[in-house]
Amino acid sequence: MTAKTVRRASWLRGPGRPVASSTVAVRPYRLGPGALRALVAKPALWGTALGQCRAFCPRRWWARWPPLPLPEPAYLSFRLETMYGASAQELGAEQLLAYLEWCRKTRPSAR
Repeated sequence: MTAKTVRRASWLRGPGRPVASSTVAVRPYRLGPGALRALVAKPALWGTALGQCRAFCPRRWWARWPPLPLPEPAYLSFRLETMYGASAQELGAEQLLAYLEWCRKTRPSAR
């Protein structure tokens, strides 16, 4: 899989960094084959998953194609790389459930 270059998301810009010239390489990502099935089997995590979806989805996601509430590719690439290393290109069922459990434990309002 090839990496594509996109503009840095606003959360990656630091003070004093130029906006127009900053880019970051983004690897394609996807959910593993059983990730959504594993989430459906865990109703206790549904609220946490919806809260995380709401927190990480870009504003006006419905105005972009495809109209899906998905996080910015640069953000998800950054999160996967910092969590699993440079080789992470797929988020498996175990990783998704572990992440949502961690979110539920660390954010009391997500329960």
